[in-house]
Amino acid sequence: KSPELAQSLAFIRSFGRPVVLYWLAYPFLGGWLYKKLNALSTLSVRMPLWTKFSLLTIFILSFIVEQTRLLQLFPKGVPPFEYFMVSCLLSGPILFLCCVNMQYHDLPSWLRAPVMLLSKYSLGIFCLNGLLSRWLLFAGAKLSAGYTFTLPEMLMLKLVGWLVLLALSLAGSFALSNIGFKKMVCFAI
Repeated sequence: KSPELAQSLAFIRSFGRPVVLYWLAYPFLGGWLYKKLNALSTLSVRMPLWTKFSLLTIFILSFIVEQTRLLQLFPKGVPPFEYFMVSCLLSGPILFLCCVNMQYHDLPSWLRAPVMLLSKYSLGIFCLNGLLSRWLLFAGAKLSAGYTFTLPEMLMLKLVGWLVLLALSLAGSFALSNIGFKKMVCFAI
């Protein structure tokens, strides 16, 4: 590595979060999606289910490959570089394209209640996720210090960690809603 690259990486790592420019992409993406909603909806309707499934599968596999490569390049830890992964940047548009026409009644009956619950509290989940993820990452790093994990173990830990983070964020949203902060964490559906 060149000294300039090492300094740049150290500077970005010092924030512990991605640079603001990354987050600024989302308002532009939202505006573009809004303007192209009809065209994307039409494209999504014309796409066979197997094409959508293939897109999602390719996306998941590319995320795994890219994450593995980043762990090789940055053995001391990927954050905050995971937000600069191509698969991360493309995840929103790909998921949007595959799901833009999905309606509540299209979901299996067993999935409707959880989707409604997560939709209702999505604002609280989003806000608490940022706070709780830092705490869980810190706790996980302390608990796993000195251990080496294989790729399947790491993927399982990420999945379990994601489920725990979701459960804690949802529980926190419930708690805030019950103590008078309902408008800050809950959408009326």
